[in-house]
Amino acid sequence: MTNENCLEGIKCPACGNEDVFRIGVTTTAIVTDDGAEVEHGEMEWDKDSHAECANCLERGKLSHFTPTRRARRRACAFIARARGEQPPVGYVSA
Repeated sequence: MTNENCLEGIKCPACGNEDVFRIGVTTTAIVTDDGAEVEHGEMEWDKDSHAECANCLERGKLSHFTPTRRARRRACAFIARARGEQPPVGYVSA
């Protein structure tokens, strides 16, 4: 299934998982000497947030889990050649 919400464009480069990731987020908590409680509200993350694949435990910045344009083009060219087709003009050779 292609993700269209929080995980849009995110895929593990090691195992191909697109379903579940652990991502370090920034949020707000109420903290007392007795402990902390996360407030219900916004959570934020970006391309530099720590991420981990819940399937194979591959780790890195979230940007590591976002295929680059070049990688997508290489994959497209590879698939075209595997089908016996000519890759689209301008696509990188794999």
